[in-house]
Amino acid sequence: VMMIYHINFGWPLLDDNTVIAIPTLTPLSNRFGPPFDRSEEIVTPHDAIADEEGYVICRVENSSLGIGAMVKYKKENLPYLGEWRCVASGDYVLGIEPGLCGVDGRKSMLESGSIRELKAGESLETSLTIQFYDC
Repeated sequence: VMMIYHINFGWPLLDDNTVIAIPTLTPLSNRFGPPFDRSEEIVTPHDAIADEEGYVICRVENSSLGIGAMVKYKKENLPYLGEWRCVASGDYVLGIEPGLCGVDGRKSMLESGSIRELKAGESLETSLTIQFYDC
């Protein structure tokens, strides 16, 4: 089973005042920065850190506008996390990507033996929460 939730955030939440908080062991630029022409997309895999209840909580906050968004999910159900950024003028977007697989693709997952297989009649249930709030 290969599945990734791709949750996009854009303007007005994103601007050069936006702060991104992802609990991760991967080095992270927590500022989004201004848009610029011909920017390349950047995809960063993260080794997310769950809290004491097993949840990974990612936040995107714009304190100058007083708004924020949170993505919350159980790491045991969605063990991979990718961060997709495109700061190109006209696109300017952030994707938070929790999933059952990494962003490296099927070949990489097969080589590492990390694809979860479902047998006939088996099912899999996942969930996540997306919340918008004042900050």
